[in-house]
Amino acid sequence: MALSLTGCFGSDPGPSPLGLRVSDGRYEVKIPLCPGEKIADVHISDPGAVDRGRVELLRLGNPLSEGARSGYVTVWSAGALAAGTGEFSDHEVLHDVDKLPKLLEVGFSNSDGPVPGDTFDTERAAAEHLAEGEYWTRKGVMTGAELDRQLGCNSPRS
Repeated sequence: MALSLTGCFGSDPGPSPLGLRVSDGRYEVKIPLCPGEKIADVHISDPGAVDRGRVELLRLGNPLSEGARSGYVTVWSAGALAAGTGEFSDHEVLHDVDKLPKLLEVGFSNSDGPVPGDTFDTERAAAEHLAEGEYWTRKGVMTGAELDRQLGCNSPRS
């Protein structure tokens, strides 16, 4: 007997990587989503050093723009945490910083609830020379569409 399921399944046992691109001092995260899925909220944190621990920097909720609902989220712009970009109606800077930390943790929820996020080396991502629409990930450079496709949405499983 074969069992066939449809839905949003990842191809790896762990969470799928998110993408980060840096262009003209603007840091944008691409959160992979299946068709029809939407972002509910995003949490940006500094995972911290051993001596100070994790610090939550920014909370974004209720996305307004189609880009933000589809997983394209600006987290840093014009030398500050991107709380007032107009992408989200709910935004709160919880811990203001002069520059992004070396490691940046991005967590999020979609319509089904919290989803495992990812951690980025911001210096490494900023050093990449990416073409328009490309994102640095822990699996290498990917486009936004490639990030979404890695989820294997609606792939039958036996």
